[in-house]
Order: sequence, then structure tokens, then C-alpha cells
Amino acid sequence: MRGMTLLELLVTLAILSILAAAALPYAEMTIVRGKELELKRSLREIRTAIDRFHADWATGKISKLSDATSDDGYPKTLNSLVAGVELAQAKGGKAKYLRRIPEDPFAVGADTKGGLPTSGCFAATRMTRMRSVGEAKMFMMCAPGAAEQP
Repeated sequence: MRGMTLLELLVTLAILSILAAAALPYAEMTIVRGKELELKRSLREIRTAIDRFHADWATGKISKLSDATSDDGYPKTLNSLVAGVELAQAKGGKAKYLRRIPEDPFAVGADTKGGLPTSGCFAATRMTRMRSVGEAKMFMMCAPGAAEQP
């Protein structure tokens, strides 16, 4: 009879398990890197919208007395970028800066609403490759009513 012995099957199983154990961290790293890239794109989109909002405030396109604008010309919440802000022109109208709040790829399950954790700040704080503290603060946005985390 021709066939495989139990010892040959066990050796093959051991080799396959070693290869799988070596490949698993690479697969997990690939998933995390994909999420980090998506997060960076989302943060860039939010940062661009905030910059356009501030530029419109500085040039007077947005009323400086708007409820959605803070004293220094930045939006009070991310939702004000989506809902829009009344223009200061005679025609009126609204200026909208985002179609929707980008989803947070690191957020899990039902504790999120509109891409933001309902319990706190957008997951930009998870990014580990920030160049400076100022850049980390620049990307940190909190859900409406949530306290900022350091």
C-alpha cells in the first residue's frame, strides 16, 4: 500500500502552521496600513474643509456672528461643515464644505455616529506618525458635546 504515514502528515502540518504563523502578522499589518491610509485621506478632507471655512470667514463670505463659527473663525462642530453656514452676502444662501463626515476606519460598531465616536474625539489621535504636536492638534476634532482629549 502506498500512502502517507502519520509522521509525514504531522511534519507537513507543523511546516504549514509555522508558515501561517509567519504570514499572519503581515496580513494584520496590511489591514492596519489600509485603515491608516483611509484615515489620512479622511483627515485631509476634513482639514481642507476647515481651511476653506476659515478662509471664507476671513474674507467675509461667512458672517462673523454666525452660530456655527467660533470667535477665531473656525467651525464649532464638524456638523456645521455638513449642514452649511449662512453666507453674509445680500443674496443669502448657504456654503457647505463637506457632503458628509468621513467615516473613521478605526471606530468599531454602534458606538459611532456619522464616523465620529459618540464618546469623544475623532480617531486622528491613533495616528502614530505625526510630525509635531501642532499637527496632532490640527487634526483632532471632537463629536458635538464631547470633551476634547489631550
